[in-house]
Amino acid sequence: MSSPVSIGFHSIIKIDRRKEDAVYIQIVYQFINAVKRNLLEDGDLLPGSRKIATELKVHRKTVVAALAELQEQGWVEILPNRGPL
Repeated sequence: MSSPVSIGFHSIIKIDRRKEDAVYIQIVYQFINAVKRNLLEDGDLLPGSRKIATELKVHRKTVVAALAELQEQGWVEILPNRGPL
């Protein structure tokens, strides 16, 4: 099994708590932007929600909501007990 991507999420996802957009939506938009800019590529393994939440300094439920939205839109695939792909 490959290791998750080594890029720091804090370097590609910047959260601005002054914005009206919910934090999870900011994560979703910036994640999609990172994919479009080829910072993340198809097939990259992502770290688990706990690690992403710690790195971004947000609640894990916020990351789970963002990942669920990204999965609904087809940007990530989440496998039970394996995490996001």
